[in-house]
Amino acid sequence: MHQRLRETLYFFRTNLAALLTVTLPFAALASLVVHSWGEPLLLVDDKPQVQAGSAALLAALYPLALGVKLAAIHRLANGQALAIAPLLGEALRLWPVLLGISLLLGMAVGVGLLVLFIIPGAYAYARLGLAPIIAVTEGKGVLESLGQAWQRSRDIQFDLFMITLLIGSVLVLVMLAVFYMVGQADAGSSPGADLAARAVNELLFCLLSIAFYRYWSLGQANRPQ
Repeated sequence: MHQRLRETLYFFRTNLAALLTVTLPFAALASLVVHSWGEPLLLVDDKPQVQAGSAALLAALYPLALGVKLAAIHRLANGQALAIAPLLGEALRLWPVLLGISLLLGMAVGVGLLVLFIIPGAYAYARLGLAPIIAVTEGKGVLESLGQAWQRSRDIQFDLFMITLLIGSVLVLVMLAVFYMVGQADAGSSPGADLAARAVNELLFCLLSIAFYRYWSLGQANRPQ
């Protein structure tokens, strides 16, 4: 696992400028959605209230951002130059599949987080987090991608679980530091704080995607032809 983390960090540092190019625009769009239509989930008199417009827009934007990010990682890993238009076109083509995977994966992780806080949610992501990569790189559908992710992660589940926990912990700490530096208790109360938090969030999830992609690529190399 230590070697895989070193490889992930090297890839991240080497391609940081390109990764910023494909992540920051979506962070800015998400921030614009929140400040135009409100937070997707609010507590009103201690009761959760969903802002349907904001929630729908963010739910539609996330798979698109995910598709562009994963397609970019795949091309960078294969030494190919990045061009935004082809990446966006590929992500739009895969949008229905990535939306389905995102919803089902989000439900699995969310239920895990609610049941026993961190551990089950991280385990669910460790077992199913390869699914979007399989969809983007191999062109498989929603259920097949999730099934393949569960199967292929069986022998590497401990590594993926620990990496998920590690990067998730870093994400929480960095987000708290961002909120502290901008002097805001709530990122949504300041456009600058919200954008900074979303940019950090995108980059750290990009780091997680790179780690999972690395394990996927090693698995591909070891699969029988």
